[in-house]
Amino acid sequence: MQEESHTMDEVVVKGLSPAERVQRLAYNVSLVETAKLKNTTMDLSNVIDKISGVKIRSTGGVGSEANVTLNGFSGRHVKIFIDGVPMDGMSSAFGLNNIPAGLAKRVEVYKGVVPIELGGDALGGAINIVTDNSRRTRVSASYSFGSFNTHKTNVYAEHTSKKGLYVSLNAYQNYSDNDYKVNIDHYTKFGETGNSVVYEDLVVRRFHAKYHNEAAILKVGVVDKPWADRLLFGFTGGYEYKQTQNASNMNWVYGARYTTANTLMPQLTYEKKFKVLKGLHVSLNGNYNFGQSYAADTARCNYNWLGEKSKPKSAPGELAYTKYRYRDNNGAANFRMALFPADGHSVSLSTTFTSFSRSGKDETQPTPEYEHPQQSMKAVTGLSYKYDYKGKWNTSVFVKNYLNHLEAYLDPDGGSDYRDFSNTSSYWAEVWPAPTSGGSTCS
Repeated sequence: MQEESHTMDEVVVKGLSPAERVQRLAYNVSLVETAKLKNTTMDLSNVIDKISGVKIRSTGGVGSEANVTLNGFSGRHVKIFIDGVPMDGMSSAFGLNNIPAGLAKRVEVYKGVVPIELGGDALGGAINIVTDNSRRTRVSASYSFGSFNTHKTNVYAEHTSKKGLYVSLNAYQNYSDNDYKVNIDHYTKFGETGNSVVYEDLVVRRFHAKYHNEAAILKVGVVDKPWADRLLFGFTGGYEYKQTQNASNMNWVYGARYTTANTLMPQLTYEKKFKVLKGLHVSLNGNYNFGQSYAADTARCNYNWLGEKSKPKSAPGELAYTKYRYRDNNGAANFRMALFPADGHSVSLSTTFTSFSRSGKDETQPTPEYEHPQQSMKAVTGLSYKYDYKGKWNTSVFVKNYLNHLEAYLDPDGGSDYRDFSNTSSYWAEVWPAPTSGGSTCS
């Protein structure tokens, strides 16, 4: 017998990446991948601001509030998620302008209609931060120094063993004096006999605007097991300190007011793809924040833009004497299940539950409404059907149910007759996007 050999031409197997699959959905979605930003100190607000239709407006320097505007909508009309879990329960230490870009694998921006996998009542759209769940071992670090004594550091390390043990640590910090210059047209002059207003155009430097935060995210678990593709237990810890230089009106200048906040948040992640029919995907993500915050206004003097202090006052407090310590206990859980009964067909079920409870105490004066917990619970459940015709076009239809429950200690009429008050409401919403090709959305 004579042996024969054959040479085959090059075979190329093509498949869609997760990002490409997202772009083909029947929604108006834009995304940006952050692979090139892993070793930089850019934050997520810088990344999102580059996406068409999205605008990030910051109220100041490092640590200031970042307001997201999406196609004209802003505030509560735009929801932000991490891996499908709402970020409402996280403290300001985990704001978009604090989280380094390296934490995300990609950022998805949904304009208008939001899929059921993102369980939120987002009228204007949603931003979903997708973290990197690649199986590999790596260590990366970055540090930057900038104007106004600004320091930013990010360290990320992860390891996946051959037996499927996974561990990762993402730690970062931000610090800045925020002592940039501002223009003023008058200031208060303090004197022994009284105060006077001096009208003069001056350029002064902010002197009480220091900010710093530190945060670490630890995850430990297993991957690629028969009973779980990913089972991770995590813990997020963070601390934030912020000085308040002025009110929304720059005529009010402060030199001692400050706030602090800490985050103590355990997390759970579970994912599994079962071989049922054409596939059954199940995932569960949840977290609960046990952190607390503190607001202090105890100075017995006032300040002006020159950094000068007035003589001691009889009553403490630059604005209002405050020693307010409060807890914002927030929980969030998201359960998703997708069944693929046949080629091109899929049915998905998603439930997102969020809870909020605030209780506090002002040491300077008893305030009943502070000491009674203010609670809210929300459950958003969605069911959807999607059909994809050979990758040429796809369409989907889904229905959502919104259930809200509120508890508070207040006067429903706006007076001082405080009492326990509760309210529960539920409503349905349906969306029928038209058949799409290439990822555009009509509804």
